[in-house]
Amino acid sequence: MAVEQTDDLEQAGVQRCVQAPDPAPVSALGACEQNRHWKAMLCRAVRPEADADPCTRDDTFLPSIVASGPG
Repeated sequence: MAVEQTDDLEQAGVQRCVQAPDPAPVSALGACEQNRHWKAMLCRAVRPEADADPCTRDDTFLPSIVASGPG
């Protein structure tokens, strides 16, 4: 939803992402490792590459679309 910049779960781009299976290397990870992987991917998508590493370590990071809530 952050990548598509929408709070609409039914939006086509969001649905493509939700329905796509996790890549095999990711699905083989434990839950915490999967969370770290997807957070890193999200940080890279919504912040400049130079900011991706600090973003992944930031426990308070929320994409603006998530922080502002629906509507």
